[in-house]
This record gives sequence, C-alpha cells and structure tokens, in this order.
Amino acid sequence: MAREAKRLGAFLVFISSDYVFDGDKGGICGGRSSNPVNYYGLTKLAAERAIGEEGGHYAILRTSVIYGPWEARLKENFALWIIRNLKEGRGIRLVVDQISSPTLNLNLARGVVRKPVERRIEGVFHVAGDEAVSRYEFGIRLAETMGLDTSLITQSLTSQMNWVARRPKNSSLNVDSVKALFRERSLRLSEALRELRSELSSKIVINIS
Repeated sequence: MAREAKRLGAFLVFISSDYVFDGDKGGICGGRSSNPVNYYGLTKLAAERAIGEEGGHYAILRTSVIYGPWEARLKENFALWIIRNLKEGRGIRLVVDQISSPTLNLNLARGVVRKPVERRIEGVFHVAGDEAVSRYEFGIRLAETMGLDTSLITQSLTSQMNWVARRPKNSSLNVDSVKALFRERSLRLSEALRELRSELSSKIVINIS
C-alpha cells in the first residue's frame, strides 16, 4: 500500500499503536525509541518502518485502546465488553497495573480527517485520549457514567491474568505536541465517556426504529 501510494502521489494515513513501546515509562513522546514486547506491537512497528522506507507522503498516527459505540469487524471493543458484562450482572476483573490513554474512536476520527488528511501533515504523531488511566480506573469511570454497578468490577494484577502475550505496563501517550500542531482537542476521559453515552443512546433509538 505504501509503495502504491507513493506511485500515485497519494497521502497515506496509517493507524499504529502504543504497543510499539515497552511501557517502562508512560507519557511517551513521539521521539521515544520503540521497543515492542509482543508480536502485535512488533507488526505495527514493522509496518511503520516499511511505510517510512518507501519515502512517500504519509502520516503515522499512534493511538491507544480505541473504543466507541460500535463494534469493529463484529468484535467488541473494551468499553462495550465492560458494558455488556455489567448489564448482564457478570463480575469482571480489570488490572490496576496496565496504564494507557483510552481513545474514543469519534475523537480519533476527527483528528485523522480534519488535520493530517485535509492539511497533509506528514510525520509520526500520537493521537489519543488526553488522560492516562489503568484498565481498572477506566472500567470504574465508565460504569459510573453509564449508571452501572461498579461493585461488579474487582481489581487484579497483570501477573494474575494468565495472559500468554506480554503487555506494556505504562504505554500512555503524550499528545501535547499534536494538540498544538493539529489544533484538535484530545478529549479528557470524562468528556469522552459522556460522548460515548450520548452516542449509545442514539444507537439504541436508531435500532428500535
């Protein structure tokens, strides 16, 4: 795709991930060296490098824990998974020692379309939610916003989850430079969750009608 975009003179936008970093230290700025700890992160980094090596016109946007009112490829995102389980009265365990910058997909889409694409801004950028939280804190605040039972959420550690793949401990992204360059506001978590609630309400009305 990068080679063909270059041939056509097209502007390529690639959505990458905070998982290109090892997560040893959060608040990651764009210049930090990449060091993925799992295969998913390695593939994202390989794609970034392949795009750069082609030498065309591109923007690489690294983001984190994308969530929103709709499934992607029929797969629940993290927020929808939490909401479904809590609505069904199921208890869930969320880790307190994995920190990220959860990103509302609508906020990400506005950042992608309005600035890099319309203005053809080239480079590697961090476009994510403007707040670093643990998976547990995200779940609690989401439940509170949606009026769901927070007592169904219990704390856990990554070492207790029996995951096969490693996760970066703190892959939160610093979005200050992007806010200044794109002039597009990254939402704080409370704002994003309220927008999610509004979108889900609209989704329910549309489905019923």
